[in-house]
Amino acid sequence: MTDILFQLLQVADGRRARLDEAPTALQWGRLFEQAKAQAIVGICADGIERLPEEQRPPRKLLLQWGFMTARIEQRNKYLNDWTVRIFRKLNEDGFDACLLKGQGVAAYYPNPLRRQSGDIDVWAMPKGMLTTGDMDFDICRKDIVKYAHRCSDDAEICLHNIVFPVIRDIPMELHFLPFYFNSYFATRRVKAYLRRHAGQQFSNVTSLGVPCPTDEFNMVFLLAHIFRHFLQEGIGLRQIMDYYYLTDKWVLDGKLDDGKAMNRLRKDLKSLGLHRFCGAVMWVLHQVFGLEHERMIVKPDKMLGELLLGKIISGGNFGHYMTDNPFACKPADGHVMRFYKRTMSGMQQFRHYPSECIWNLVRIVEMFFLLRFDRISNNTG
Repeated sequence: MTDILFQLLQVADGRRARLDEAPTALQWGRLFEQAKAQAIVGICADGIERLPEEQRPPRKLLLQWGFMTARIEQRNKYLNDWTVRIFRKLNEDGFDACLLKGQGVAAYYPNPLRRQSGDIDVWAMPKGMLTTGDMDFDICRKDIVKYAHRCSDDAEICLHNIVFPVIRDIPMELHFLPFYFNSYFATRRVKAYLRRHAGQQFSNVTSLGVPCPTDEFNMVFLLAHIFRHFLQEGIGLRQIMDYYYLTDKWVLDGKLDDGKAMNRLRKDLKSLGLHRFCGAVMWVLHQVFGLEHERMIVKPDKMLGELLLGKIISGGNFGHYMTDNPFACKPADGHVMRFYKRTMSGMQQFRHYPSECIWNLVRIVEMFFLLRFDRISNNTG
């Protein structure tokens, strides 16, 4: 079934005109379940519309697929509208803001409204911090956490963001750090990278009407986001697809042949320790979407790529469908069991990423105390 799904995605992107063989009704049903698990129903719908009539799914499933796609489009229009309102509110409340992932990344797609949306991720910073150049991430974190708790009693802090509902059905993540690594030394390099590039991201207003990261920043940031989820709960095809369409735009814009742009990108990837993982992603983009070797930004890494693709297929969107993972945390687990499972889950990639796996133990302990300190200081528990 996986091969048929990959073929359908290549049809959606115009890389092929048809599937190798017409799937049976049973295969189409399984394909639909796969598309839902990977949060790519809308993109697959693009592929179905391009297929010849004899290769399309049965009418009943086709109607079901079309209904779900229409809901995805409606949800995206809803979120686009609310994103503008949220940014206006943040600006009024004293914050500069930049939209991460989600609605901003959808612009890379041929049909942006069919990218299945999630929550709204915002990189926020107190006004004045950008203009003075005094970018203190500790102060930034403190101000954002206070603001989130003023806005909602349900705010939940993490190591690099705080999550709270904007309205009942729209969760928002306010980031004081767009991304981080388990290693404190690597995170120090991340902060230096962010200080160099923040100004350009917060001033890059797009057609959506709000600031979004530049392509060059996203080439690093989206890769770091995939890496983080690969090491933790899991990653899905939707996030890989984001990077595919970004890479495609990078190539179409001539950046691959721009020596200065490529040197900057590769230098940043190496300094942040992402260069080898980028090779794994390139290999996956070739297997899933047929990305040609001459269009890759780094040399593909087959060994790590197979590891990454295996986790993508088995886990689904953010690993939510990984039924065979003995270290997946459950609601009934106590603190000791959660600590054990998160530790063992993090150590699974020790052979390939030893530093991140070792430092993961420190981060788990840090997170434990951070949550309790936040609840005490904000009287939430």
